[in-house]
Amino acid sequence: MFFRASEQKLGEGAKLGVKFYLLGSDGEVLAQSGYHADMMLPMASTKKIGIALTVLKRIFVDKDLDLNSEINITDSQFSAGRPTNTLDRYFFLPWAVADKRTIDELLTYMLTESDNTSTDVLLELVGGKDVVNKLMQDLNLGKHHLSFSSKSLLANYYGTTVSKSFLNICNTLYEFLSAYSLRPTETSMVQSESDACTPQMMADLLKLMLMEKEKDESWIGKAANVIFTKMEHCLTGETTIKTGARNFLPYSSAFGSKQGGLGGIRNDTAFIHLKDGRWVILSIHTCLSNLSLPFRDAVIADLAKNLLIKYCNLTSQKETEINESTPLLA
Repeated sequence: MFFRASEQKLGEGAKLGVKFYLLGSDGEVLAQSGYHADMMLPMASTKKIGIALTVLKRIFVDKDLDLNSEINITDSQFSAGRPTNTLDRYFFLPWAVADKRTIDELLTYMLTESDNTSTDVLLELVGGKDVVNKLMQDLNLGKHHLSFSSKSLLANYYGTTVSKSFLNICNTLYEFLSAYSLRPTETSMVQSESDACTPQMMADLLKLMLMEKEKDESWIGKAANVIFTKMEHCLTGETTIKTGARNFLPYSSAFGSKQGGLGGIRNDTAFIHLKDGRWVILSIHTCLSNLSLPFRDAVIADLAKNLLIKYCNLTSQKETEINESTPLLA
């Protein structure tokens, strides 16, 4: 199948893991496929979906928090990330900064911008990585090993520190010049299964939320509505699964995704709600690739396109337009 060819395109030593579901409107599994779906692979920022669900459990089950609850953010809590991100940009200011945001705002920044500061503030709020791992275990979602905060992950990967000092700001900016280049630390991350999950687990997480989404009394359903709405407005996923699905989007009523990327790691997890009521869930994880990020994104996009063609019986809108405009030969 095209899975092995896609993995080979990522370069020597690279790893690929995939899980695909096609679901009926009632959640019945109509088709599924996978490749190394049970392999533990680094999550990067796709882990933020599980963190979001853990936060929303506190809101809808424990009820000791509210989406409008304001959270104070101190200078030491700011994490490196895209300098354009709402909160991550403050990490790069070499003077003390403080801020205050609602939980809803933090969830939005985390799931749409992939803001690392928002992620770490929310992770600390719910009690840390062990709480997230336990929830995933309690939900019978398989292997999920959240090992680091975003700040600690970046420091471990790039060999910097977590401090917001002038020297570390400079070192971090230097490392970010080649942020998506493979580092030796990635090999040890993969071998130790640090900050990792399986593609099966990530796809099953979306599948569980989808199954509960329309149940009024389900806290997971309430959480899913919040998470899916924010994933539909993701700003970082234009070049991966969404590119592969672009010519099929006229057949869909909703598309949402969450990406992750770090060094040789590039992941994407997405859902598509087709207008005929069917749902597509797709999780693609890659790592240990020394190729350029645009090339890796193109491999993921092409793989997503092939899966949609094979299992959904869809013709891309582009191909339909070409066929309709081509004169019939006598």
